[in-house]
Amino acid sequence: MNNDFMNTYNRLPVVFKTAKGAVLTDIDDKEYLDFGAGIAVNCLGHGHPSLVKAVQQQAASMMHICNFYQSDVSLAFARALVESCSSVGMKKVFLGNSGAE
Repeated sequence: MNNDFMNTYNRLPVVFKTAKGAVLTDIDDKEYLDFGAGIAVNCLGHGHPSLVKAVQQQAASMMHICNFYQSDVSLAFARALVESCSSVGMKKVFLGNSGAE
């Protein structure tokens, strides 16, 4: 295991090298089912072609901007989310950076 990381918490004794869908593969080619989903930030799985394409297209245009600003993508997403959830009373949405907000 690599000791170059700060001693903030103990890491599990596994080093992953690839992931596809919900399957993680370690450096010894042992496979694991990813129940952690990147601590709930990657519930869409790993490497899905449609998701990879969307991320590549967005990264080529604009990778990230601070929440102090708006983007055409964030406006369209917020509008679509509110519209799709209007039947349960959603009228507004807050887009946060990390979930800690």
